[in-house]
Amino acid sequence: DIQQLKSDGKKISMITAYDYTSSYLAEEAGVEIILVGDSMGQVVLGYDTTLPVSMEDIIRHTQMVIRGSESAHIVSDLPFMSYQ
Repeated sequence: DIQQLKSDGKKISMITAYDYTSSYLAEEAGVEIILVGDSMGQVVLGYDTTLPVSMEDIIRHTQMVIRGSESAHIVSDLPFMSYQ
């Protein structure tokens, strides 16, 4: 539990992952939080910016990350203009 780690004064690790393999490796390393960031637009999808990243992109990559992790907390970005 993240709150317990904080209360105990322990360090909390977080990493960005965009797919099953990265998520699985993060899980094996004991990472507590995995971020699925809109930076996937540049890192994985080859865009110049994060602006073209769609909600469908975020959902698809979040699903991949979830399948690779059993216990880490998963945090996903919301793409630009996905809410008003």
